Amino acid sequence: MNAGGAPITSSVLEELSRIAGQDSVLARPQDRKAFSYDAGIYRVDPQAVVLPRSAETAEAVLRFASENGIPLTFRSGGTNLGGGAIGPGIVMGMSRLKEMDFSGIEDGYVEVGPGVILKELNDRLMERGRFFAPDPSSGLACQIGGMIGTNAAGAHSLKYGAVKDNILAMDFVPLEGDRTRLLPVLLDGSPKSHRIREELPPAFTRLLAILPEWAPVLRKARKNVSKNSSGYNLFDLVERLFPEIPSVPSVFDPLRLVIGAEGTLGLVTRARLLVRPLPQRKSTILAFFHDLEDLGEAVGSLQSLNPSAMEMMDRTTLDLVGRERFSIPEDADSLLLIEFDHEPQESILEEAMAILSSYPAPRPPRVARRAEDQAELWKARHALFPTLYRYDGIHRPINFADDVAVPVHRLPELLDWLRTFFRDLRIPVAIYGHIGNGNAHINPLLNLSEPTAAQSMLEISQTIHRTVIGRFGGVPCGEHGEGRVRAEFLPDVYGPEVYAMFEQTKALFDPHGLLNPGVKISRVSFLDHIDVPRVVQPCATCGKCNTVCPSFDVLRQESMGARGWYQILTDPAFRDNPPEEVLDSCLNCKSCRTVCPAGVDVSSVILEARARFRADSLTRKIAHVLLDPARLGAITGWAGKTQILWDRPLVRKWLENLTGRLFRKSYPGACLPADLTLPRIRKVSLRETFRDLTEEGGRSGDLAYFHGCAANTLDDGVGEAMIRLLSRASDHRLVLPAQTCSGTPIETYGHRDLALEAARRNLSTLSGYRRIVTGCASCTLSLKDLPSKFPEGSAEQKEAFKVAEIVQHLSEFMLSPEMSDTLTQMKDNAKKGNPGGRVTYHASCHLRAAGVTAEPHRLLEGLLGEDFRKMGDEDRCAGGAGTYLLKNPSFSRAIFERKENAVRESRVDTVTTGCPACQMTLRDRLGSAPRVEHLAVLLSRFLSE
Repeated sequence: MNAGGAPITSSVLEELSRIAGQDSVLARPQDRKAFSYDAGIYRVDPQAVVLPRSAETAEAVLRFASENGIPLTFRSGGTNLGGGAIGPGIVMGMSRLKEMDFSGIEDGYVEVGPGVILKELNDRLMERGRFFAPDPSSGLACQIGGMIGTNAAGAHSLKYGAVKDNILAMDFVPLEGDRTRLLPVLLDGSPKSHRIREELPPAFTRLLAILPEWAPVLRKARKNVSKNSSGYNLFDLVERLFPEIPSVPSVFDPLRLVIGAEGTLGLVTRARLLVRPLPQRKSTILAFFHDLEDLGEAVGSLQSLNPSAMEMMDRTTLDLVGRERFSIPEDADSLLLIEFDHEPQESILEEAMAILSSYPAPRPPRVARRAEDQAELWKARHALFPTLYRYDGIHRPINFADDVAVPVHRLPELLDWLRTFFRDLRIPVAIYGHIGNGNAHINPLLNLSEPTAAQSMLEISQTIHRTVIGRFGGVPCGEHGEGRVRAEFLPDVYGPEVYAMFEQTKALFDPHGLLNPGVKISRVSFLDHIDVPRVVQPCATCGKCNTVCPSFDVLRQESMGARGWYQILTDPAFRDNPPEEVLDSCLNCKSCRTVCPAGVDVSSVILEARARFRADSLTRKIAHVLLDPARLGAITGWAGKTQILWDRPLVRKWLENLTGRLFRKSYPGACLPADLTLPRIRKVSLRETFRDLTEEGGRSGDLAYFHGCAANTLDDGVGEAMIRLLSRASDHRLVLPAQTCSGTPIETYGHRDLALEAARRNLSTLSGYRRIVTGCASCTLSLKDLPSKFPEGSAEQKEAFKVAEIVQHLSEFMLSPEMSDTLTQMKDNAKKGNPGGRVTYHASCHLRAAGVTAEPHRLLEGLLGEDFRKMGDEDRCAGGAGTYLLKNPSFSRAIFERKENAVRESRVDTVTTGCPACQMTLRDRLGSAPRVEHLAVLLSRFLSE
């Protein structure tokens, strides 16, 4: 059958909609675009996308595709680096199958769906003192289904193994036969053994009949590597089925075949994962070496101490991340990180230090026992990806020869060869890896828009892979799978006889080649389908942004998340006619920017498109009001004085209908919901109340309080609390400077010209102060981002940089020397009594985007001690997003569900936040318990009168 398979007609789409539900079948151009790529370098457009909500639906789609000869590709998080999550025909996204069952945790396992995100699983497990060991670098975004498909591993596989060593059972759906619970079968001749064998899908039964004939060849062909995702794992199957030691029982372990098969043999709908107790403590050693030979010898000696991880970076990689930036010695040839997580720690550390001290080194090894000190040692390693993605704006780290594995003792020799190879090519490259497993990651920095790029990639790929296979006895992939990028080299790894076994295995399970076509078993050149226009863009399509995107979190739909939005809006096919749902769905939370290793701000791309296509006249009129403080004050003052009349159920219902009609044309669904709990609106603005502190009231000083619109107009005590706190700053005189809206709500609705006007006004009134403090997350972000509003290199931008440097959120300022005496007094008062009880913190999206993450924790922990409790999912969006709760009330509530669960599970008396909009949303959705207080109000309760 050809790669495209049977065409997908309208009748096929109708039948798929009947099977999966209309909202789960996508065939619009933007949807097909969003599912045409993963984190690799390829693009293959599907004809349709199905997002099942249950295992039964997924199985029904599989049957339908099989009966109609339609190619079917399984996709989880789309973080695969080899193009294994894309394909023609139907792409079935498994992201909505995200159930987690913890009922077996005391027995050492959990049951999960393939759409569970690894980080979210481990976050939940951590609360219960457990963890799932495989830890690929894509852990923030990758999903369990994809990890099973590639036999993912990561840094800690050195001690805990890859996925194949951490799966106890799974539900598997073959093309032929029923859904089956796969688990290792003891072949002891018992009735139970016979029954389990009889229940296996026919393909497994046929494979069992062939394996005795294949066993001698497979034993001989097995590679001497400790990490291997190349080919089908027939090798483990044979080793357990025909043990060489007579006393060892024969076991048929079908899990070993499915894990690492990249979805080419069938569908996994559920998995039982082995979970382990969290280590009681960890220690990390950082060592530098003068040459790779010494490093290799040291690694060989350290292996006997059972480290949990050993990671290395070579000289060229250290140059790329920046030696001065991370205090890396100039004469260091390589870096080694060693982690231990078992007892007895001190004696092991002494042995490790003795081994390392026997080698001449640029600097003595460092040991870190505390978590914060260990994080410091890992900084250079964790900075690698952001550094590569931001190298020069032109050359990108390209993954096409990036996952080789060789016998552990030969890795230093391979690294030395790679260094010479790329030096001769004059191509910058990062070479790093899991040295304890002999697994190297190789990321050359290339510009694929150059005419010679394709030929260069071909030569590099062929040379590296054939050298690894032929000279070093290694494999092309240790943990990422073949995908499309390495499939053509698989016949060279084990030879034609074993490759024929792989082909026959594939044919046993998928005789017509419908499942994940082009992946793993394919002789197509890896240059086919490379998506150059996408790869040369800043976005690495790693998928990390999706996992923090509120829209994606609710919908689990690639075309309704940050990564998909960026790819859609930058595609020429949509540039001049972007889908309205893409423009309207982004909350402008900036979380994508916070996690993106390449520094891409998807929301900024969307705001630019909104400015071109969605800047309507009604919101423009509202923006003009925000730019006029006097006019805004008059309107809100009237609203405050009459709130007792209009903030009533019947009037509010009329207002909901009225506002719904007003916004119907621009934003269907937008309204002022009748059941939304509104804060009290000031009858007299904050500025009028504290006129003696304003510039217009004759006040002068050096400490500016940028109160923003919310504190100026809402009667929630935030403005007064801020003033009380800031008035205690030593060596400062507080002023409420002239100001207008920070511009965030204005720009959110596409009025970039008016946002620029706001920036200019604020720049003119804020210049000259020693410090500017805000109590609003959006104001903080907007002022810290002020330079981005002005032309590059302009006088305005230079002045904006000066202003941005002195902007602080309250949580930052409270930890400054100016507030040390006040903070000491507050701590003393807190010891006498804490009116807030147990307190947790909601981290506003904009505050995190502004880089304010650790300060609120340090402040609250230092003040409240054990009364402060960290909330799970504290950094997830609350769904308010300024006016988003008015623009799309129903979806806002769907976003908030996750936050509400986190709050309830924290079992606290008070939730605090540094964002007025989040405060309003939390109060509305949580009701009276727990209490919700702005950080300023909470802190002010500990001030001495």
